Amino acid sequence: MRERPGLSDAPFASRTRVFRVAVGAGRHDEDMSITRVRARLATTHPISAYGGVQLPREVLDRVASAVASGAMPMHFGHDISRPVAVADVQTGVEQLDDGHFAVWAEFDVDADVWAAHESEVVAAGAPGGMSISFTGPLAGRSLASDSPLVVAADGYHFDDDEIDNAVAILGRLGVEAGGEVLYQFSFEPIAKIVIDVVWPAVMSLGPNLVASAIYDAARSFFRPGRSTIVFNVSFKETRRGARKVKVHIEASNETELSAAMDRLPDVLRAGTDGTFVSRAGSALEILGHGADDPISSATDASADE
Repeated sequence: MRERPGLSDAPFASRTRVFRVAVGAGRHDEDMSITRVRARLATTHPISAYGGVQLPREVLDRVASAVASGAMPMHFGHDISRPVAVADVQTGVEQLDDGHFAVWAEFDVDADVWAAHESEVVAAGAPGGMSISFTGPLAGRSLASDSPLVVAADGYHFDDDEIDNAVAILGRLGVEAGGEVLYQFSFEPIAKIVIDVVWPAVMSLGPNLVASAIYDAARSFFRPGRSTIVFNVSFKETRRGARKVKVHIEASNETELSAAMDRLPDVLRAGTDGTFVSRAGSALEILGHGADDPISSATDASADE
């Protein structure tokens, strides 16, 4: 683990203004309060949580484009089970007084939803604001590119050897597997593992075999003294295409992980699009249906808690 981030690395607080609009839903119209939010997502300042890594200016430009187009979806707390519905998104890159650059986003969001989020932030004693997460190559290597199986682990909580070990486990399936580092530019990054699986690999190998390999790779990250780990598993038509099935698991030990993974083969056999969630060993349950979220190596933008 690396040095914990200081307050200077915290995300920037958002600014909001509220107005009301008429929203049509089927045959019913209702007034809904809308909040206009403006926040910085990332800067070129060094991030101590990841050994002082800095984003180049050109990466900020790509983030701005991805957020504006919807290619980088928004979630609360970097949690794929908590998507944020936004509209009229505008983004840009600005130079700060100290010479560094920052990427910002401005968007409309339901005022009640945003107020509830801000209440959670206050209750948690967190600074709030927004940040991004994305994956990068392991030290001295290139991105996993189009590998059908990719595992990325947060670089603050997990080291390259642990990622390599998980990659080797997935590689036993006889399909090319690759590893990457996950960066979460939040106030304090959570212990998270992201596994991307290309859907044709599931169809060719079978749901049981794929689910078993994912479980073995995921459980390899548990260590004495580690608390809850978040596992996000995405099954997609292509490596960087739309997500077909998303799985969000929060587990503190192998027993909870095993209980959560028990239904995964059935979920894969059904092929139902959606997000499936398990916390503390509960059975996977579908969160709801929604449009597929196209993603790139820039994973998401998030309202932090």
